[in-house]
Amino acid sequence: TAAQTAQMNIMVANFKALDTALTGVSSKFGVSKDIVMGLAAEFAELGIVGQDNVVVMTELTTTIEKLGGMDIGEAKDLSQALYFNAKRALEANGAFRLVTDARERETKAIKAAQTQLNMFNAIENVTALTLQDLANALPEVGSMATAFGLSMTEAAAMLAPMKAAGLDVGASATSIKTS
Repeated sequence: TAAQTAQMNIMVANFKALDTALTGVSSKFGVSKDIVMGLAAEFAELGIVGQDNVVVMTELTTTIEKLGGMDIGEAKDLSQALYFNAKRALEANGAFRLVTDARERETKAIKAAQTQLNMFNAIENVTALTLQDLANALPEVGSMATAFGLSMTEAAAMLAPMKAAGLDVGASATSIKTS
């Protein structure tokens, strides 16, 4: 029918737009298109519903990979952690109270994750902490920080003097979490 054909044309156009956007990410960051497509697929499987948000999360991951000199898998883990910690923090402080649309919620959480990455990059630039250190510590201190009303930046600030003193970041994160 004509309605089915029109729907199919919309789907094809959306797929082509997604392909073009992901090709742009691949070109911008010099990352294999297969890797970029794999990241996008993983974010879609993770439950990111907005096509544009899948692209932004993929770009966030490739940004982390380049800024932190990290493996793409570790960068993906950090971008997911930043996203979920931002989402939990926004839920905890009531920022989602009036937002009922799932895409709008995830867009807000992704923007918060991007802002947090910028803060982490600034911390990396002025302390001994690296993005890799923060990626390793975030699973330990992220939920604790949110539970106590601390930002990820404040949690990272607690780790910086420990790293400067030569302590292992993983052990420091565990000690912060348990104290």
